[in-house]
Amino acid sequence: MSFWTHDPPRPGLRILVVEPEPTTAELLGHVLSTENHAVSLAADAYAAMAWTRRHRPHIVLVGTARDQLLAWIGNLEPSQRPVVVELVDAEEPADPRPQFHLVKPVTPEALCALIREVRQSLPPSRQTALPGIPRG
Repeated sequence: MSFWTHDPPRPGLRILVVEPEPTTAELLGHVLSTENHAVSLAADAYAAMAWTRRHRPHIVLVGTARDQLLAWIGNLEPSQRPVVVELVDAEEPADPRPQFHLVKPVTPEALCALIREVRQSLPPSRQTALPGIPRG
């Protein structure tokens, strides 16, 4: 299990990107880190579940392993559940469980706009990351 983490200079959200393709994951992580979010990457559902259990991300951006991960997140206590953003292919039906969806290919502008929308939907107490996020 490996993680990549970027800690921002000022508080943003804790975002976990679940994507097995390293180049795609790193590009998504880079875009989000330019918006000063604390971004971590997980290559599969097991790594994502372990990281989520320890670090309680605000958002999980899911590009793969959706079924298993979404079922697990759905079983968490409501106060422990991150917001899920699903990346979907245009011809693929979106899963109804995630609150938000982005159609691939994802542009940096669309990703950042959606993350801002998600942030606004969070309760005020959850709109910033906690300092000192442990590395996975």
